[in-house]
Amino acid sequence: TPYKVGKQRNSYSLAVDEEFFILPICYKGSSCFLASLGLLLLENRQTSTLITFCKLHSGEADFTFGNVTGLDHVRRKGDCSGPKNFKGEITINCTLSVYPVVTSYRVVLRNGSNVYFLRNQGHVAETLVHIEIAGRPQNYVGSVKNYRVDRLGLITPTFSQLPPALNKYLHVLQNAYRAHVSTELFNIFQQRYVYAFGRAFAYKPMPRQ
Repeated sequence: TPYKVGKQRNSYSLAVDEEFFILPICYKGSSCFLASLGLLLLENRQTSTLITFCKLHSGEADFTFGNVTGLDHVRRKGDCSGPKNFKGEITINCTLSVYPVVTSYRVVLRNGSNVYFLRNQGHVAETLVHIEIAGRPQNYVGSVKNYRVDRLGLITPTFSQLPPALNKYLHVLQNAYRAHVSTELFNIFQQRYVYAFGRAFAYKPMPRQ
């Protein structure tokens, strides 16, 4: 092939603006369990992806100042099941939808002696997470019992101000972006979200019906 993606020098990282919002989880009818959900700030690192545009000309795309917005766009997907009482423990299961989410980076593209400053956005399709909240007989306050990412939304990256001569290599940038940013997003949903949910439901009384 006339191009290849070289080894990355640093890992991608997204900075998450600190969010604080109310997450309503409605189980049935008008009964809702309100939880305050806070997300922590993630460290922002510089990253580079090496790209060879042709046999004699190499280029480098630097992605910096990564940011993700829309993590507060959380909605219940379908009906929750519960509350259920089993051996004195009350549990509620919900599937949650996170959409729309947008990622962005500052992109500097170097090709030979030419330097281009690009604008980038990555539109993330609907992400689904499953959460089980449990209240134990001691006090029946909520805590996260089980959590998983059922589906991570596909990222559709766009780059504006790309020189026409380099348009044929757009898919190289897009594929590299999808691969690395998807991993970073999964870590956010898998680690930061479950921690935030744990904080959100802590000390909140569980509904009995």
